[in-house]
Amino acid sequence: MKYRLLPESESNHLRLEREGILIYEGDSEAELADVLLGSTGHDLADRSRGGLLFMQVLFPGWAKGFFFRGIAAGKTTLTLWLVAKD
Repeated sequence: MKYRLLPESESNHLRLEREGILIYEGDSEAELADVLLGSTGHDLADRSRGGLLFMQVLFPGWAKGFFFRGIAAGKTTLTLWLVAKD
């Protein structure tokens, strides 16, 4: 699936498209994140044949946490790359 975030430069208004179809329009980054996480989670689970893996990572130096999900490889590699950049 292809997602596209379309922020409007003169306001906080956000638009999110999935495969060219508008799935979110509004001013809340939190609501947009909720829609994006739900949609990507559904897409991954819908196409999964062997399960879905989740990984939570906390980066204390950044005071941020991340939640990665996927079917196979990439989550740990991305995490290690981010840690190395910190």
